[in-house]
Amino acid sequence: QVTGIARRIRDWTSLDAQRWTAIGTDKKLYLWQSETLYNITPLRDSGTLTAPFDTVISSSIVTVNHTNHGCQVGDYVIFSNAIAGGGITVEGEYTVATVVDENSYTIVDDEVATSTANNTGGTPNYEYEISIGESSVVTSSGYGTGPYGAEGYGNARTGSTLVVGIRTWSLDNWGEDLLANPRGGAIYWWDRSKGTGSRATALGGDAPPTCQFMLVSQRDRHVLALGAYDYFNNAIDPLLIRWCSTEDLNDWVPTSTNTSGDLRLYSGSKIVAGVRSRLETIVFTDVSVHTLPFVGGFDVFGLNIVGENVSILGPNCAVPVDSRVFFMA
Repeated sequence: QVTGIARRIRDWTSLDAQRWTAIGTDKKLYLWQSETLYNITPLRDSGTLTAPFDTVISSSIVTVNHTNHGCQVGDYVIFSNAIAGGGITVEGEYTVATVVDENSYTIVDDEVATSTANNTGGTPNYEYEISIGESSVVTSSGYGTGPYGAEGYGNARTGSTLVVGIRTWSLDNWGEDLLANPRGGAIYWWDRSKGTGSRATALGGDAPPTCQFMLVSQRDRHVLALGAYDYFNNAIDPLLIRWCSTEDLNDWVPTSTNTSGDLRLYSGSKIVAGVRSRLETIVFTDVSVHTLPFVGGFDVFGLNIVGENVSILGPNCAVPVDSRVFFMA
């Protein structure tokens, strides 16, 4: 059973004829192969802590002290090689129960502490999976989500019209390997040659640290990052399309010797989705539809607008069928 709500699925066959299925949920990224489920969720941080645990007698709540931990409630953390303290050995996978402050958070163990103890655990290893996404659409509240001072000076907004979308994934293949992008996050690569015990890792080099959608241009083997982080302006551009050099996952900055590049759409306010058809790549914004044909040469890709005043319902609402693309508007 997977953890979370499945939002994207992709299946393929590797070079040795093994069948694989990737499943992206609001909480994790999985592989299903030969009736076995593997957790390949990327890690955002790992290392070793020194005496990080505090316990309270008769309580199963453990406080974890970690400077600038970066966790949020519901995130998954894994500990190993810990020494017992207060009657509890913190070992295995946990979810963050509460965030005390930027330097500590709590988890809940299966055991109850037999004593109150601080600074226990020895030198355990930790792994933090990338933060979980939303399982349903929510509106944001707090500071900065509405007009300044709208609910009184110094008061955080109790509600707003700022919508935080659900966690969706875009999944595609790089040969027999898997590329995965949680919407608004980095592009991650699961290398088939490293086996099912390995996790997906973020692309290196100057690959975009964030994008809204990812797919591979089949004919020419470029990875397309839609709504990508702008390398030159150091900012997120929701209408920017960037691509790596052909056959090179880590080469994203245009030079005279590569084929990486970028294009910016000028219709709409954000890119919502992309889909690869038999003939070309189709890109949807919130108000328009574009084709991205491969033209080669210095330009690499062309750009044509083929639909205006039409919006796609969501990032998973388009499907290619032969040389056509159908989508829910």
